[in-house]
Amino acid sequence: LDILEIGSWAGRSAITWASALKRAGVQGHVFCVDPWKRYARADSIPVGDVQSMNREIEAGEILPLFLHNIRSSGNEDIVIPIRGESSVVLPSLGREKFQIVFVDGDHRYDAVLSDLIQCQELVAPDGVLCGDDLELQSFEIDLAEANARKDEDYIQDPKTGQFYHPGVTLAVGQSFNSVSVWEGFWAVRKTSSGWQRVELPNSSVSDIPLHLQPSFVHIFNDLVEYFKRLGLI
Repeated sequence: LDILEIGSWAGRSAITWASALKRAGVQGHVFCVDPWKRYARADSIPVGDVQSMNREIEAGEILPLFLHNIRSSGNEDIVIPIRGESSVVLPSLGREKFQIVFVDGDHRYDAVLSDLIQCQELVAPDGVLCGDDLELQSFEIDLAEANARKDEDYIQDPKTGQFYHPGVTLAVGQSFNSVSVWEGFWAVRKTSSGWQRVELPNSSVSDIPLHLQPSFVHIFNDLVEYFKRLGLI
């Protein structure tokens, strides 16, 4: 079972995917696509976050930290970093190569939409395309406000009062209309009749060390188990 991750930063989600594979006893690899470069959008993200991210990039800390975390977690045997912009890397990966594709890169609308268009070609039959930061779906928001601010990272929706990522919401909505979603983590499955929602069993949080656990760690494990239950691995 091969997994493609777009947007890796320091490796937390890559470690979670790799650990889920090993816990399930499934052979496979996690391919991580990330430019590991300066985050320039200071106008649309809280200043403290931007300063921290750019400072780490300029100090040359993030890629070495990613490699250190992968090695320290015991997953360097199955995690493969690919440094580059997704718009350049993804077309070179072929078609229908990955059972799971996880999109968590540039959150601007045009970038997310481009990633989703290219990733649909990369998902194998019966595979899953998923991502993060979908706090609200497109049918839940003020669309006019979202379209006016689609290149901002994180805004408050005047209709619901909730904060969300407009670029992710709009791109996912345009691509799939409605998707399965759990606490911002979303997923659809590729079938012969088109993209369908994914139903996952409930499970408890795994034994991944707390400092490496995203809030959706159980979903990563469930997706791997989902493929086992379907008899696909």
